[in-house]
Formats: sequence, C-alpha cells, structure tokens
Amino acid sequence: YVASADRAKSIWPEATLQIWGHDHDGAYRQLPLDNPLIAFMLLMTPWGPTLWTHNVLMFGAVASVWAYNKLGDILTAIARILMLIPAMHYVDDYGAVETSQLAESSFHHFRSLNEVLGWIRKPSKAQEPKAKHKMQGVFVEFADNKVIVSPCKKRVRKLLAWVTKIRQKQWLPAEEAKT
Repeated sequence: YVASADRAKSIWPEATLQIWGHDHDGAYRQLPLDNPLIAFMLLMTPWGPTLWTHNVLMFGAVASVWAYNKLGDILTAIARILMLIPAMHYVDDYGAVETSQLAESSFHHFRSLNEVLGWIRKPSKAQEPKAKHKMQGVFVEFADNKVIVSPCKKRVRKLLAWVTKIRQKQWLPAEEAKT
C-alpha cells in the first residue's frame, strides 16, 4: 500500500489519497475442485477414524493457498487491465490506493466485478474509501504528503503477551511456532 501511494503521489503530487478494501467470504469454499478424489481428509472421532472428501479447496492446506492466490492474481489483473483499478491482494483481502476523485468509483466497480464473476464478499468487512484503514493487521493512513503505518494496539498486546509466555516457559510448541 505504501509503494502504491508513493506511485500515485509521483503521478498526482497534489492529490489526496484514499485506501479501500474488500474481503472474499469463505474464499476457499468458493473454489470447487475438478476432482474431489484428490482431496481426502482423515478425521479422528471417539468412534474411530472417518474418511472425508472435499468438493472445494481445503482450508489450511498449503496447496489451497497457492491455488487461491492464482485466483487473486487473475482478479486483480482483470481489475487493472480492463478497469484501470490499481487493485492488489493478499490471499483473499483486496484493496487499492486511489486519489479521492477516483476511490469511490474504484471501490464500487471492484465490488461489481466480483458480483459479475460470482464471487461472494463479506459485506461486513468492506472498507469504503478513507484516508485511514486497518489493512492486514496494521493501520495505513495518508496524511499530508506522508504515509503513516502503525500497528494495531490489540495485536501488539497479544503478541507481547505471547512472547512473555514463551520466555517464561522457555519453550515454543511446534504448532505455535507455525503461527
């Protein structure tokens, strides 16, 4: 977002910048598998193991992230090439930095593009154009001729508590290390 803002300011030095965002709802569940026979999962139950198959990408599987990212790349390319929207994404989170004159149109037309293609978004996570938004867990704010990036205080407290716990125990379980 910072690089995008820098580029926009280099083209329109006097412009006021805004940022917006959209998020796909159940992103992985929106991508069907062409062959469900490749997506099995063993689920342990009190009655013994059960075997399940998926008809859509499996959440948590690394391959699902890579497959979904290809969709995100295509969707942002369509927005950029056909609609001149400087869209970008991180997995299922989409956004753009635009001048205030273009941001509203960009935001609504990216939403329309998703609707036309049948992609369901989370209306509750739609972030209409503003000078400041929380993007990917950090606040991005455009003020005067600068970009201010600041961490979410709640996230900082959570991470500091987690690090304190790790230091006290002098141990980091593998599952926690993954996150």
